[in-house]
Amino acid sequence: MHKKNIPATCILAETLTQYPDPRAAAEAVQGLNKLLDMDIDYEPLLKEAQDIESRLQKLAEEVTKKSSTTYLHVDSYFCYLPIFFL
Repeated sequence: MHKKNIPATCILAETLTQYPDPRAAAEAVQGLNKLLDMDIDYEPLLKEAQDIESRLQKLAEEVTKKSSTTYLHVDSYFCYLPIFFL
């Protein structure tokens, strides 16, 4: 393997999922701004993160509303059986 004298830096942001994370990207841009004394606008990334978080919150609320419980009668005993509708 040939090594070349090319200076390089890698900026990584921690994410909690395998999906794109605009909030983590905004953190990386903030770090880049400080490192290189730049002013890259990261507000659109934060807005996208808020939009995604809002949609996920609404989805979680819908799932909670749609979930219900039912009871099964088995030999004089009641068994608790939660049923979730997605």
